[in-house]
Formats: sequence, structure tokens, C-alpha cells
Amino acid sequence: MSSMRTVRMALVRSKNLPLHANVDCSYNLSPDKLCTKISLCDALVVRSRRKVTKDLFELSGQRLKVVERAGVGIDNVDLAAVTKHGCLVVNTPTANTVAAVEHEIALLAAMARNIAQADASVKAGKWQGNKYVRVSLVGKTLVMMDFGKVGSEVAQRAKGLGMHVIAHDPYAPTDRARTIGVDLVSFDEAILKLILSLCTLSTFR
Repeated sequence: MSSMRTVRMALVRSKNLPLHANVDCSYNLSPDKLCTKISLCDALVVRSRRKVTKDLFELSGQRLKVVERAGVGIDNVDLAAVTKHGCLVVNTPTANTVAAVEHEIALLAAMARNIAQADASVKAGKWQGNKYVRVSLVGKTLVMMDFGKVGSEVAQRAKGLGMHVIAHDPYAPTDRARTIGVDLVSFDEAILKLILSLCTLSTFR
């Protein structure tokens, strides 16, 4: 352990880091407290609420070399100060992808099955099975207005549920869409299909 490179971090969640560095796990630090610790830090791991400011870099005394944003965006990091102090900024752009995708699929299924409404009805002491018509996702068309990292993963899972998926995204890679089995369409085509789907569902109910 004595040969281990000293790295103190003001905020960290990984359980593997202590195997490679000396780690200071400090949660919910006030800005003042963080400022007193930063001069001992070689690296800093933060979430979205923590602002990594110009003052913080200056107080680090040029010791801070890496700032990791444990999440997607880096808008809470002063990039001008990062550049000035020669600090490296990294993030984890796919960290929340699976969670977001599964949440979207869960909401889609809940909407099709009226789960929230039925749950509220049961909790109110009622049993209204005939009131909340359930719709199967199999054979239905999912219209997507995005086919990026999250969108393509949602499409892949929707296909696994037996849905037909079309998407509008002028920047979407056609080979990725073709591999998953998604039809890329124009904006007007997507909106028209969406309107028709809503009308059909409304009529069915």
C-alpha cells in the first residue's frame, strides 16, 4: 500500500478505486469544505450537482489533473478553467443509457396496460377491470423521433416485444437502423403514422 499513488477524491462511488489509489470519499460537501480539500486532490469525481469552478482549480494549486463527471453531461464543469490549467475532463456518456431505456419501455408497457390507472382504482377499493382496456404491444407501431444511443436501444427492445418500429432522425446511421429492423422515415411520414396510430387506438377504446 505504501507504493500506491496518492489520489484523494472529494466524491467517488466506485469500489475498485481504493485498490489502486488512496481515496477520500466525501459526500455532500459544502463548497467551502471542498475548497479546503481540493489542494490534496490529484483527481476529482463529481455528479451533476457539484459545480467545478474556476476558483476550485485555482485553489488546487495546479495539483488537480483529472475531473471525472460520473454521468453524461459536463455542463457543471468550467471548461475554460480546465483548459487554462491543463486539466483532463472525462465523463461516462453511456452510464445511464440502459436505465433510461428500461424506464422508457416500462412506461410504454404501463401506458398500454393502464397500470397506473388500474393501480389507483384498486387502492381506492374498486375493481374496474372492464373500464381499463389493455392493449397488447405485439404488432403495434412505435414511432420514434430520435434514433441516437437511447433511441436505438429502445427500438431494439421494442422489436423484441414484437413491435414495428419507425423512426425519424436525419443524423441516424442507416446501417444501424437496418441491422435492428427499423424503418427510417421523413418527419411528415412519422407524424402521419403517429396521428393514425393515435386515432386507431382512440377508436378502439
